[in-house]
Amino acid sequence: MATEKDQNNISDFTFPPRGGKNEGLSDLHSSHSNVVGSTTEHADNVSGWKKCLPSFLGMGAKGDDAEPKAKAKPFNFRHHQMLNLTSGIGMGLFVTSGRQLAIGGPASLLINNLLMTITLFFVSCTMCEMSMRYPVSGSFIRYAARFIHPAHGFALTYIYFCAYMFTFGAESNAIAYTVRYWLPNVPFWAVALVFLAVIFMIHASPPHIFAEVEFFIGSFRVISVTSFIIWTIFMMCGFKSSSATHETPSFGQYYRVPGPFNMGIKGLVNAAVLAAFSNGGVEIGAVASGDVHKPRFSIPRTLNTYRFRMGLFYISSLFCLTLLLSSDDPALQREDVLLSPFVHALKSYGYPGLAHVFNINIMLSVLSVANCCMYVCGQVLSVAAQDNNAPAWFAKKNDQGKPARAIYFSYVCGIAVVMASAFSSEAFEWLASNTGMVFFIVWLSILFSHLMYRRAVSVQGDPDTQTPFLYTMRWHLPKDALGSLILWFLLGGQIYIAIAPLHGNATAKTFFNSATPIPAWFILVTGFILLRRNKARFVRPQAVDLLTDLPKEDPKETAYIHEYRKLPWWRRALTYIPFVSIPVNEDEAVAVIGGPGDRTPSFGSLGDFSSIDEQRVNKQNATAAVRAA
Repeated sequence: MATEKDQNNISDFTFPPRGGKNEGLSDLHSSHSNVVGSTTEHADNVSGWKKCLPSFLGMGAKGDDAEPKAKAKPFNFRHHQMLNLTSGIGMGLFVTSGRQLAIGGPASLLINNLLMTITLFFVSCTMCEMSMRYPVSGSFIRYAARFIHPAHGFALTYIYFCAYMFTFGAESNAIAYTVRYWLPNVPFWAVALVFLAVIFMIHASPPHIFAEVEFFIGSFRVISVTSFIIWTIFMMCGFKSSSATHETPSFGQYYRVPGPFNMGIKGLVNAAVLAAFSNGGVEIGAVASGDVHKPRFSIPRTLNTYRFRMGLFYISSLFCLTLLLSSDDPALQREDVLLSPFVHALKSYGYPGLAHVFNINIMLSVLSVANCCMYVCGQVLSVAAQDNNAPAWFAKKNDQGKPARAIYFSYVCGIAVVMASAFSSEAFEWLASNTGMVFFIVWLSILFSHLMYRRAVSVQGDPDTQTPFLYTMRWHLPKDALGSLILWFLLGGQIYIAIAPLHGNATAKTFFNSATPIPAWFILVTGFILLRRNKARFVRPQAVDLLTDLPKEDPKETAYIHEYRKLPWWRRALTYIPFVSIPVNEDEAVAVIGGPGDRTPSFGSLGDFSSIDEQRVNKQNATAAVRAA
């Protein structure tokens, strides 16, 4: 049995006590993720301030009462699909793309976003695999603590929380300028007040209201971007308005004059951080994986939508933008960085009515992203409290299974960020740059967590080899390595820009304007190690916990997937359209699991799940013995 000293070590985790076989099996499915140590004192038995500050230091109560009785999960497939497709697509794409074009030129704009989308496709594949094995809220934050080091998971929690607080502030700036497109004299505080009130009402409602709001706003975004691409094709074919202030350019004209690149390599890497800010949010689907109905069915299908997101929202729409606007356009050179290049293009080519419609799309998109920010911050803070990395008070969930305390605290922090950004002319640049840097760190962490997970699986053996319909990433090593290489290159470029800025000399201010998350990460990791007295380096592969949080097998879900796989390919393709129903009878009995297109071999009958669970218990007990040795 592990000593008290060993429990402070990264490689020694504790399991719930077990009695007979049935008791162990029950514990396996009810145990919560515990990657930083074990506390036996229940949160309700701790009074007053002991619920707050000591839990940061690992001495207080763990949020054991955080998980209420089983509640209906708010996200079904269409909700999760749209959340993964359009989450994070707001001012990053619709507004900062103009700044990227002005700084780096059209080629830099496309290269940066192409690198981002390729890398994030690899990130999505890794998140899909791990989220299907461990569909828990907070996903990659818990994976970082489980597979890499608890200190890294702790640091990642708070820089990710701050990143979405910064994004919330940046979106508030964007929505104010969006409204000022129609009402130029409206005060910022009035717009912010309405903005905050709408966000509060959405999160004060039941969880399914949030899911429906995101679904319908996401649908409007898809229609708007698709319409812009079609409109660009007509413009390039010579259909122009008589009131246009811009002449219709020839194909690729702005790539020749003023040129594909501005400011050389500095312009390229300086625009990369804004590209990261624009592409951020792809991991929101993984954060929500614990709230997804039928995760083995929904998660890999939502992964397929990322290809559509990559091709439609970023590459196609931005390529159309570079055909219509020059990088030296006077409107893009203005200090007012919150001018949308999409709205500017529609207005310049004589379509003010379409410009108004697209501005409505931007306003709704910004509202949606801010809405997601509050959801993510609440989930992250609740998970941190459950894992003893935040006050246990935040772990409590309401009767609907929503971490209301964590969300409302995040809302108060968001108000402070909005007010701070309202009175600073440099707030937007600082918020966007540092948020982009955080995303680089988060994506690197996801790829490295996947490498460590696969290493542990190769050492211990896969605990889910008999579970049907699990997604397994093919060629994972080259994909993880290539994605990490691209991210290290872009991250190094941001450090280079922080040391040698585009304009003027390097100062402490210019460094922290671009690279604040890096010293913040070191401070958080060091503080965690010192306060927890945890001097271990990394989790040993043979001691990685591969069994906690494995989902209990659901025969109905397996039958549902099997029936879906029997549909013809064109019928399956139609189900990716959000408003098309999936014609599968969930209650229909299936004799054999598996089928064409499976990434795993065929397996036995639906009655084999108990033996699989018994094998998991035996594997868990064997792993516990290794850790205790």
